Amino acid sequence: MVSASRSNPCLIPLLLAATVLGCAAVEVPGSTTADPALKQDVTDALKQWELNYGCSTLWLTVTNTQIVSPFDGHSSKEQWIVQSCNGEVHAYEVTLMPAPGGGTNFGIRLWPE
Repeated sequence: MVSASRSNPCLIPLLLAATVLGCAAVEVPGSTTADPALKQDVTDALKQWELNYGCSTLWLTVTNTQIVSPFDGHSSKEQWIVQSCNGEVHAYEVTLMPAPGGGTNFGIRLWPE
């Protein structure tokens, strides 16, 4: 147990880094209905998709978003364009659906050609 008068010198930089990284806003240009937290969640999921292309989950740039099908009472569809770590551009269909308990669920698939 650590007393209030003594602190671990390694703990402060770690907490500071977690705070800064946790609050960093994700840049998502274009038109999307996603709020900042949902933008972060979708971007994190897209990073996992990018592993299929051998890309690091730390690097991904969303270059554009557009609402393809507005909310119809059940869901909405958006196209998210990302630049991958290898320079390739990939398009994804992001479906947003209200969650039963509040918030938003989403699904991702490659943009249908």
